[in-house]
Amino acid sequence: MKRISWIIFLLLFSLAINAQLKRVLVTETTLKINAKDSSVLYFGFDKGDKVLISVEMKKGRKLRQVELFEYPDIQIFMEYKTKDIYAKRIKITHRGIYKLKFTNKSIFSRILNLKIERIPEGKNTDFNTTVYWKTYSDTIFNIIEKEIEIKKYEVQTIVPLSVYYINSGSNATFLGGKSRITFPVNLPKNTIEWYYQFSAAKNQDEIELSNLTKQLSGIVSDSETIDINTDNLIQPYGRVYCDVYLLDEQNSFLFERKKSYRYIPEGSRRNSKAGIVKLPFENTTEYYIGIRNPASIKGINVNFEAAAIIQKIEKKYEKVKDPNHYRVNTKKVPYLKQSETDSK
Repeated sequence: MKRISWIIFLLLFSLAINAQLKRVLVTETTLKINAKDSSVLYFGFDKGDKVLISVEMKKGRKLRQVELFEYPDIQIFMEYKTKDIYAKRIKITHRGIYKLKFTNKSIFSRILNLKIERIPEGKNTDFNTTVYWKTYSDTIFNIIEKEIEIKKYEVQTIVPLSVYYINSGSNATFLGGKSRITFPVNLPKNTIEWYYQFSAAKNQDEIELSNLTKQLSGIVSDSETIDINTDNLIQPYGRVYCDVYLLDEQNSFLFERKKSYRYIPEGSRRNSKAGIVKLPFENTTEYYIGIRNPASIKGINVNFEAAAIIQKIEKKYEKVKDPNHYRVNTKKVPYLKQSETDSK
């Protein structure tokens, strides 16, 4: 009875071993290797697989080399100057892609039969050994240096903060002095806009005026665009009225001589105690300011300042991609597909 039980045990053990060592055919094919050429085949193997490689030469004596690589270039097996290989067993330690390479250094072609089998470590006999390929494209641009213009802004004083005494009309007539004055305003090159401020009072110590150049400089420093609202500037305070006119050269002479003249309304202020005036640059680099005391009896003090915003262009060079000169590199990358989701 014990003898029968032992025989049954050995039989079951043998069946288990045979089941475990079940060979799964991967490929069986005939290859032609051209003279002084090589041929490469790709397969996927699972961790723990025992791979059996058999090569039988049909034409020609020997191959220079038979090699197996773990993709891309880790060599795990090589036969040199080989003729036939019978069921060479190789243990696979990592699931992945493997490259089988045949090299023929002869001046004649070679023909061989190839058979590859795998013995799975477990029950994964359905492992997909087919290697699939994805194509990737990479656009390589030529790099060039491109000149870039950077706009910078700065503020320049064109009429310093000054106080002008302007007599009344009657005093100018009978006691001397002037009831109106003019002075030039010369705009610097590359002016994009300019400003002036004024404030009038009977006595000089009553005038309250903040530095216009300093205010504007604080706004435009490090700015890439200019958009100044005069309401955001500190407004001057005046106590008496005056007239401020924006003139050209010819009309400034007429204005001082109290003859008929024309002024630029957008840049003029009549019957005003104080104010800030913003003016665009309009292809004229020289203006004149005319100030008049409208009072008939008492003189006034008028504080005046003008400043211009200048645009400067700085150039720098930076490396950029040339859209007109490029090349497209295409490469194929292998991958394994064990389920439907692997192909997505």
